[in-house]
Amino acid sequence: MFAVIPARSGSSLADKNIRMLSGKTLLQLAVEEAKKVEAIDQVIVTSDSQKYLDSVSELGVQVMLRPAWASTSQATAQDVLDTIVLPSSCNAVVYLQPTSPLRRAFHIESAITLFDANPDCEIVSVVKVRQYPEKMLSKRADGKLSEALGMSGAANSNRQEFVNLFYPNGAIYILPRTDSGFAFANQDRIGFLMDYLTSVDIDTEEDLLMAEALLSNET
Repeated sequence: MFAVIPARSGSSLADKNIRMLSGKTLLQLAVEEAKKVEAIDQVIVTSDSQKYLDSVSELGVQVMLRPAWASTSQATAQDVLDTIVLPSSCNAVVYLQPTSPLRRAFHIESAITLFDANPDCEIVSVVKVRQYPEKMLSKRADGKLSEALGMSGAANSNRQEFVNLFYPNGAIYILPRTDSGFAFANQDRIGFLMDYLTSVDIDTEEDLLMAEALLSNET
């Protein structure tokens, strides 16, 4: 089983993947947690930035300079994965984005245990939705509010009346090998549930501040 850690240099938050948290970069944190997982045979860091690759080259990982076509803001995770040739002995890929600094080795291990019990399924880490879409409001042209989903009275309903919903938090994806290789959303998916605090995903300066506070409380 191989782990792939993507670290594109371009972002709305400058150099996001090498921003510092508690004395380490997001990329370094991701690498260190992945390397603690016994089931992971090799960690691959792929980036369009040689500087990013050099920053982790001494951590015992394989580094790969990503081609330009897979490094644009429109490039998908599948595009990134398609640039990597994995050995036939690799039965699964663990895809770990550096922007989930509260993801720990035990989360990855638990997700792998879930995969081992469901080897033909993709494992996707998820977090429970805290704001129910049924309650969301939209503003009309006249400035007045109405139910966004057209469900009259939903905004004043009890949350117990709504179905539980989850969304991918971006922390962990585990993809099985198929006849066509490794592909996202190409097979049944099973959710690996993480809590709200460990699901912090770095996209803004505010996210960094929240993650720093949470990491400080761990020590």
